[in-house]
Amino acid sequence: MLDRPNVVLEVSNSADEFKIETHKYYRESIEVINEIASKIFKTFNISNKNFHFKLKRYFPSHVGLGSKTQLSLAIACAITKLKSLHRLSTEQLTQLVERGGTSGIGWRGFETGGFILDGGHEFGIGKEKETFLPSSAATVANPALTISRHPIPENWRFVLVIPNVKKGAYGDEEISVFQNYAPIPKNEVNEVSHQILMKVIPNLIKKNLKGFGEGLKRIQSLGFKKIEIDLQHNVVKDLLKF
Repeated sequence: MLDRPNVVLEVSNSADEFKIETHKYYRESIEVINEIASKIFKTFNISNKNFHFKLKRYFPSHVGLGSKTQLSLAIACAITKLKSLHRLSTEQLTQLVERGGTSGIGWRGFETGGFILDGGHEFGIGKEKETFLPSSAATVANPALTISRHPIPENWRFVLVIPNVKKGAYGDEEISVFQNYAPIPKNEVNEVSHQILMKVIPNLIKKNLKGFGEGLKRIQSLGFKKIEIDLQHNVVKDLLKF
């Protein structure tokens, strides 16, 4: 998880009436704020009448950056702190807002940032997960396990480019992608695991950007990441090649 893009949310519970305030570019976030705030209010029997939410910074949704998870946790964290419910952990808040049921990167990144290795869930009848679903639809499973977390070297820079094309799959379309393409062949899962454990993480720890990049590039041609890229607009594919 990188320093930017990020979410900056200001919340108070001393307003004259319930209010949500956002920049015109962030209008899509109003529905998320309403949904998540209502869930937290209902869970803890909190009155909403004096709450004021002001979203000061946000970033695009449905482009693979986890905007809904970050905003949802910011809302939950703000409300529970204002009502002095300090003992709730980030993992518990993640369960309350029903995120992290497939990927555990978003919730752990909210808490710590850095490079995060996710252990996923046990899969099968009677286990943590019984069907292949994205985090947005996997609301029953507990937040995915974090295996390790490492800081990213301060002098590394990442260029984030978001082309002005159709956004990635979400909602019913995203569910369909999971249902149609999972499970991933075991040999590709093994290769991804090898690249992460023997190439990406060791070079991150050694601060070897070249080796880190080589491992990352290899992962993009394997497993579910390859499928995600294959489903992207040609502009995105051309940009990756460039």
